[in-house]
Amino acid sequence: MSDQNIDIARPQHIAAFFLLQLLGLIAILTLPTLFLGHSLWSLHPITIEPIFCFGASYLVCTGILLWRARSGRPLTAGALLAILALGYVPTLLFLLLAGSDLARRPLVEELVFGAALVCVTAAVRQFLALRASILLLAAAGGIALQILYLTDHLPRPQPPGVVITHVDSALYALKVTEYVGLFPKPKAFGGGITRIGDVYLLATGDGDLFTFTESTPDHALNLRRSPYKIPVNTDAFVAAVGTTVDTTMFRAADILVQEHDGQFHLFASHHFWKQADQCFVERISELDGSTENFMRGLPGMSWKTIYETSPCVPVIFPGRPAYFNGAQAGGRLALLNNGADLLATIGDNGLDGWYVPMSAPQDMASSYGKTVLIHLSDLSNQIYSFGHRNPQGLYVEATGTIWSTEHGPQGGDELNRIERGANYGWPLATYGTQYGTHTWPFDPIPGNHDGFTQPFYSFVPSIGISNLLVNNSPQFGLWKGDLLISSLRDRAIYRLRIRQDRVVMVERFPVGRRIRDIQAGRAGELLLWTDSGTIMIVRVANDADTGDALFDACAGCHAIQNGRTHGMGPDLYGVVNRPVASAEGFHYSPAMQAFGGKWTKERLDAFLASPRTAVPGTAMQFNGLSDATSRAKLIEFLQSGTKREAGGHVIPD
Repeated sequence: MSDQNIDIARPQHIAAFFLLQLLGLIAILTLPTLFLGHSLWSLHPITIEPIFCFGASYLVCTGILLWRARSGRPLTAGALLAILALGYVPTLLFLLLAGSDLARRPLVEELVFGAALVCVTAAVRQFLALRASILLLAAAGGIALQILYLTDHLPRPQPPGVVITHVDSALYALKVTEYVGLFPKPKAFGGGITRIGDVYLLATGDGDLFTFTESTPDHALNLRRSPYKIPVNTDAFVAAVGTTVDTTMFRAADILVQEHDGQFHLFASHHFWKQADQCFVERISELDGSTENFMRGLPGMSWKTIYETSPCVPVIFPGRPAYFNGAQAGGRLALLNNGADLLATIGDNGLDGWYVPMSAPQDMASSYGKTVLIHLSDLSNQIYSFGHRNPQGLYVEATGTIWSTEHGPQGGDELNRIERGANYGWPLATYGTQYGTHTWPFDPIPGNHDGFTQPFYSFVPSIGISNLLVNNSPQFGLWKGDLLISSLRDRAIYRLRIRQDRVVMVERFPVGRRIRDIQAGRAGELLLWTDSGTIMIVRVANDADTGDALFDACAGCHAIQNGRTHGMGPDLYGVVNRPVASAEGFHYSPAMQAFGGKWTKERLDAFLASPRTAVPGTAMQFNGLSDATSRAKLIEFLQSGTKREAGGHVIPD
């Protein structure tokens, strides 16, 4: 049966026709999300709208094809082009006039994919079984892709435990201790770490509070859930908006403790949904009382609001789908003027005049896209600086210098030195661009920040910048005064050295997790709070006999990457149980080629003990490792799958 002999009056033929169209529509809606890197259901409604428009275009094209077949008209190349124009040109014009959120590259990819599917199915229209098979495979592929996205984004259960890794930096070998599975994984990304008394206080993005300490000898993390919770009313927000927006960024953003004479003030920044007005604000709430009573979990303290943003922002704008961009909330807190004032970063929450009609960062009547100074004596407040997008980091030096880190769009993450009254340009100027393009719509000259306070430093491409601190730890004495900046997307820490009022050096070392917050520990170590719901503690590695540290002697000649990235010696990735002299593209010595067999642990142990004895005539210049325990640790490290560049740096997966 082909399109030419489908009888619309016969129910079975109607069912076959609509099944074909449904399969094609499923493929059009699901497969192109590969270009966007997200599942269909996780995309913002403004992004989903163009995808459904292309789905409608596909249905128009296939409908015209069926009509022509029913009329007995031949399908020529010119006719097919005309059908594609009738189906897709109106969609493109609509998206152009509506200012679609879908960037140029995914837009073109969506168009090419949809048009190609129309052409392929038109070419085999005489063979219904083949056409159905193509559409079935495409639809199945799209559904499988969505399942893979779902699998990747579901919280993966992790057994409680301690994972210790080693990371190399230019001046220190670092030991990273990660506490896995101890905290319930939050539904919302956010939160931060501060200190209260002799312990640490953690806030999750959901607003839950935990106190914890670390037992150094046995690497145990002792934690206790606090009965107090930050008043972020997520349930009310979810009940009001349902699934129309992404609710995982309605969150608690940061906490900060101020203590004196046995009393404490706990400040927390968070979203708040106003049920009566059907809109949201950002609030700073305060909990105060006896430090001892709080640590014991005694009742009697209550939260009070000391600051609230204005205006209250709806999620529904006229002529627009529901919109909420809590990912751009900012919310970092710091004390100023010897603790008399509180400084808070307030993100624009997506109110930049592009995604929604409201443009807040340059509007002095709006709180969004600002840093705000709150006088704790009378709770009066004022705008301190403006023109910000998403300031995720804040640190005040003892000298009074204020540093802030800020997310740009595609490219243009910023390190800013905050000056009172300064305008940092957003959304009129940025070193970043619109996603998938080479321009930013409000900046007539892309890649230019003229007319506004320049960032102190910009990261292009973006690293997903988060919090920062100035290192004053004696444990990292060679880093004294350097800025340590954490990242989300790049899963790494950056060390910036500033001399003569400029950044003279940037070093990156990976930790493998999205870092939400970075704080200095009591003994000078670094504490990291990750989006995986884990705590990581970074110290200088004093245990020089680990397999990772032992590999440093090999790293001048050997890499561990992919088995093909060779230095003076072959890449050692997967070397355990690998055939001898088998690394692709490396020219081995005749002696090594003649050695044969596989690199079992026993053969590796003998070779590492004395290379020239094990393989006479080898070109290996290493004299050997006499200690059997050290050789065992090195072989275990080679088998672990850890990747290292020649030179010793850990490579993130």
